[in-house]
Amino acid sequence: MTNKSGSIVTEDGKVVGTHGGIHKYTVGQRKGLIAAGRPQYVVRIEPELNQIVIGDDPLNRRFAVRDHNWIAIEKLTEPVKCDVQIRNRFEPQPATVWAEDLPVGAVYDRPIEILVEFDAPQRAITPGQAAVFYWDDVVVGGGWIKS
Repeated sequence: MTNKSGSIVTEDGKVVGTHGGIHKYTVGQRKGLIAAGRPQYVVRIEPELNQIVIGDDPLNRRFAVRDHNWIAIEKLTEPVKCDVQIRNRFEPQPATVWAEDLPVGAVYDRPIEILVEFDAPQRAITPGQAAVFYWDDVVVGGGWIKS
């Protein structure tokens, strides 16, 4: 990431301000942006353009997990209902976790990709952050948010 200043733009590409380095921002962030008359959030960081893209509160239900590990189960063989925590200060929320289908004939110790779908939309699902899966106080497993 670069510490060079760059543009803050809306989702339609309009330049609305500047930033002092994209390393100072995270997807879902609200503080320290611009005064727009309504809350604005970082919806995307575009390092190749050195831009911060802002917009309305980004709510999503589904994301993929990479580099996953299992603790309470040997491996994920069927969809699992559990609570998923996506940020340190966020409470875990009900979701379903399942493995993406494997190609025919493929043999893997772990599925190619794990998908998570929350029961209700969540804000600030950020690539690179940890996702931890719980059954009450038991850690089922977790991984890193991919998309």
